[in-house]
Amino acid sequence: MPSLPTLAYTRLAEHAELPALRAVLVRSFLDSPIGDWLIADRGTRRAVYERCFTLVLDHAFENGIVQTTADLTAVALWYPTMEPAPDDPDFEARLEQAAGEYFQRYAIKMVTTAPHHPTDPHHHLAFLGVEPERQGEGIGTVLLREYLGVLDSTGTAAYLEATNPRNRALYQRHGFVSADPVYLPEGPPLWPMWRPGSDPAEHPVAAAVRRAGEQAGVERATAVVDRSGLLVFGAAEDLPDDVKPAPRPVPSQRQSEGGPFINWGRWPQRNRRHVSE
Repeated sequence: MPSLPTLAYTRLAEHAELPALRAVLVRSFLDSPIGDWLIADRGTRRAVYERCFTLVLDHAFENGIVQTTADLTAVALWYPTMEPAPDDPDFEARLEQAAGEYFQRYAIKMVTTAPHHPTDPHHHLAFLGVEPERQGEGIGTVLLREYLGVLDSTGTAAYLEATNPRNRALYQRHGFVSADPVYLPEGPPLWPMWRPGSDPAEHPVAAAVRRAGEQAGVERATAVVDRSGLLVFGAAEDLPDDVKPAPRPVPSQRQSEGGPFINWGRWPQRNRRHVSE
């Protein structure tokens, strides 16, 4: 396996980058058994994917976490789901408009997989795409490992649906456990996969922060990453204003109640990352 790319550090994407990230998702998912099942004609599939991934990204920017790399060669869409997600009729209506005559296939896929969605608190990886010519370089692993490391720091579980055996094997290497495959009607399988939350007390960074806080006489230590990327810890009320944790929950590009703070790249205060508290 090639060494992980040193320049593929991860950060939160910006909404202005939506066209570039849409192109990554379209190209990375264009040729697949699921794609063939959704829309048989490849040219039509590309056009429909352009519209649908515009909608999906816009929804993720508003309701989830959009993670990317420095060079925009990969993107992951995560949804903090700390309680069962409510129905979203507006999204379904917009998806129907975007998918056109192929909406029924999308609806069948959603209905088929919905019973397998967990109800326990977790973060849901909806999409992880890498530019086809960059696949196999470990970029997807960088994205996944960074995000899962944050989830581990707070003991948060994760869920996804693998769409082919290769991806399933990748996720298994990162601690996901596969359920039996779920078959689309006269179509390919998907594998629901669950990664249990670890004990945050066992996370090495969290443990180091806790020990340092105890040695400093800080009863409740909080660790954050400031704008320069430095780790700062102390009692939350004693931290400088520019690195003080933002109130929870944060409604957009955020963690849900009880979930971890996520932060990459520019370190805006509303996305400050809690490592331990």
